[in-house]
Amino acid sequence: MILVRLMGGLGNQMFQYALGRRLSLIHNTDLLIDTSFLDKPSATYIKREYELGIFDLPVSIAGADVLNKFENIRKSSIKSRLQPILPSLLPYHIIREPSHAFNEEILQSPANSLLIGYWQTEEYFIDIEDLIRKDFSFKKPLDGKNSGIAEKINSTNSVSVHVRRGDYILNEKIQKHHGICDTAYYNKAVELISGIQKNTELFLFSDEPEWVKQNMKFDLPVNYIDNAGEAGYIDMQLMSLCKHNIIANSSFSWWGAWLNNNEEKVVIAPENWFADKTIDTKDVIPAGWVKI
Repeated sequence: MILVRLMGGLGNQMFQYALGRRLSLIHNTDLLIDTSFLDKPSATYIKREYELGIFDLPVSIAGADVLNKFENIRKSSIKSRLQPILPSLLPYHIIREPSHAFNEEILQSPANSLLIGYWQTEEYFIDIEDLIRKDFSFKKPLDGKNSGIAEKINSTNSVSVHVRRGDYILNEKIQKHHGICDTAYYNKAVELISGIQKNTELFLFSDEPEWVKQNMKFDLPVNYIDNAGEAGYIDMQLMSLCKHNIIANSSFSWWGAWLNNNEEKVVIAPENWFADKTIDTKDVIPAGWVKI
């Protein structure tokens, strides 16, 4: 088996699943999900729920019996010391992400491994890209007003613009770690994409739609999308339908852009993925996307 620990919101969980899926295929074994971290109260992390249920995925939630096998390794000082030196002596393995950069050795992790990390790069699953796209097909079709928005997206040279605020603004620790994309970034991105693409129409998505309506104006046709109170994943679903994408420093809009199947799409992403520029993020943004 391959066991993946989920941490963070939907976008992070999708990265974690994608690496687990790759390793489960390498070893021709089952993929299990560890939700124990999501259930733990913490002063430093926003409490999250299991969000991958919006897709029909070949996974099961690991029970206590499975989790205890890895917990026993963590608690044993001898086993913890043996693991990196003589891993073949142990039946179970804990693999922690060494950095944000792609590490090819992770794909050589043995079966019966617990993966702990964020794994924010397509390099971990690009070999099975078509399968991951299929796995991340939204189960529920858009309806009501969102069906109408999807029709407009499909009928225009649509550009999604994702503005991430929420915990990036309200939580001081998160703000210092992530930083935010300011209006200057979005103005430059819109100017750039409108110079490349003609007759563009913007579709603005945000976890604070009212703030966006009041503070973000452009000399282009603009649609302010407000799904407040509805399932959050709908914004990702709509973003993936747009012809082009301007993303925030957010795994949520990263996936909205990645799931966009337009072969001629233009995706604009922030050069600085984190406020801390010492973090190695060279592998986060796919090679074909434009960084500014």
